[in-house]
Amino acid sequence: MRYFYLAYAGFCYLSFMAVFAYTICFNGNFLVSKSVDSGVESPLAIAIAINVALFVGFGLQHSVMARPGFKKLVNARIPEVMERSNYVLIASLAWGALLHFFRPVNQVIWEVKVPWIVYSLYGLSFAGWVIVFISTLLLDHFEFTGIRQAWNHFKGAEPDPATFRTPLFYRWVRHPMVLGMLLGFWAAARMTLGHLIFAAAVTTYCLVGTILEERELVRVFGATYRRYQKRVPMFFPFASFSRGEPESEEAE
Repeated sequence: MRYFYLAYAGFCYLSFMAVFAYTICFNGNFLVSKSVDSGVESPLAIAIAINVALFVGFGLQHSVMARPGFKKLVNARIPEVMERSNYVLIASLAWGALLHFFRPVNQVIWEVKVPWIVYSLYGLSFAGWVIVFISTLLLDHFEFTGIRQAWNHFKGAEPDPATFRTPLFYRWVRHPMVLGMLLGFWAAARMTLGHLIFAAAVTTYCLVGTILEERELVRVFGATYRRYQKRVPMFFPFASFSRGEPESEEAE
């Protein structure tokens, strides 16, 4: 079974990376036939209702599966080594379905025509996606995507204990992945109403998800994380700037 778990984790990882790459193209309206501004069009009220329902469904799946109580319930029925890979695969499928069924609303909210500003916005959006990807690498990209758990099981190794670290981006913001996504979705030279709805829904989900994640981080790391909260802003560098030396401690 060790080989199966490792192969399954690899499949889930590739699914995640494929959806991540598709999201960048979907958001930027390039290289894909179905993007944020293309696809089946519907009357405004129906389009908004469908899009909101898609985000609510994804949010429930994504948040419920991340809760400790749900993980405990699932781990009683399937091997724990598969838990993260299952989460990655199901979240990828749910997000992929959201992108596929999202209804465009092509009323233009703003459109920038000045070339250097257009290129700057494309660059800012791309930089956001780079920040997202690098942020996963800074902590543990392969644990985040379920590969490390399967690899440890394959080798018969025990997982490393949880430690609190603040490498690179995490010295300036507590949630650089969220910052990257906000840049990726909002830095648009042409913003349609559909794109605006999409970006606003992602932002709302990120805010709610971050609040829940912060509670869990306080539960795990206690006073260490509370000190980090006081010293480092949540999303935007310098938003509340009173930074000392970044902490890098084991969980208390």
